[in-house]
Amino acid sequence: MIDIKLDKNKITTFKGKEHKKVLFLEIEKRPEDRYSDFKEDFIRIDDEYYVFDYYDFKGDLQTGLGIIIFSIILHFWAGGSLVTGPFWITGLIFLVGLSFMIKLLVIKEKKLIMDRLGGLFSYPNYWSNTPVIVNFKDAIFLNAPQGKMGAPSLMAPYSNWRINGFILAGIEVKSKLSFFVWYMDKNRPLPPGKTFDPYRQKDFERRKAEGFPPPLYYSCGIPTPEATPEQQAEREQYWKDQEYYAPDIKRPKDSEIFNKRTHKSWNPCVFGEKETILANKWYEFTFANGKIVYMLTNEKGEGFLPPEEEKYEVASLTLKDTWF
Repeated sequence: MIDIKLDKNKITTFKGKEHKKVLFLEIEKRPEDRYSDFKEDFIRIDDEYYVFDYYDFKGDLQTGLGIIIFSIILHFWAGGSLVTGPFWITGLIFLVGLSFMIKLLVIKEKKLIMDRLGGLFSYPNYWSNTPVIVNFKDAIFLNAPQGKMGAPSLMAPYSNWRINGFILAGIEVKSKLSFFVWYMDKNRPLPPGKTFDPYRQKDFERRKAEGFPPPLYYSCGIPTPEATPEQQAEREQYWKDQEYYAPDIKRPKDSEIFNKRTHKSWNPCVFGEKETILANKWYEFTFANGKIVYMLTNEKGEGFLPPEEEKYEVASLTLKDTWF
């Protein structure tokens, strides 16, 4: 059996490296159940590990041979021979194809490994059999358009190469990242899909034994229910989805979402008057030290305000394409 345990002593950090358009680690879209379409590429997929192998021998072989054959045809089409011709063009193309072949034989470690319980995330590095291993909470994901058409792609930066990164998904960026976040949030139920059904009861019992700790990551209005109504009722004695919703807007990366457990000093209040209750509305609190906290009122307009001694400004938000 392949050893998929990740070495915590080889964790990579991206401190000091700036990346634009870093995506939030949040559940923005309900992921599709497409895991059965790629069964042959999975090494393991359950309540503890998700291991997908990107190593594509046949695909890389076809690409490399295709480029090599094209360079040879181009060479003779341009009037060249075995000893003469535009080698500076065709030779360069030939070397590109050859590099695919070399990489195919040398770089075989191309696995995506998600350790749900350990919180570790691993993906292929640049021309290396040593993968990038990060704490998932520190992982960097980018929406990196590819090609002339600017097709969206989900990319994670290499640790041994300053530019570019490994493409984790060529389509459905939000859905794919939402799946990663959902799966790696060990305090939520497993993501939707028949693939995880055999493991839901075991996962529920683990979280129950731990006292149903609150989610590690937020959801943009996407419910993460338990497998049965009875399990849902039992979990909601500890926390509800609505308590861990985040506003679906552009906001600072280091901003916070209000939660009664982490903002215990905040005081309850009602926003609006009896005739105009401001229900299900987000408020942005900006403090003197630069901290920003977002707070959502409930269906009765009930919410919370920071302690009076704290200096802050508050503004209501109008959300487009909101989930309310």
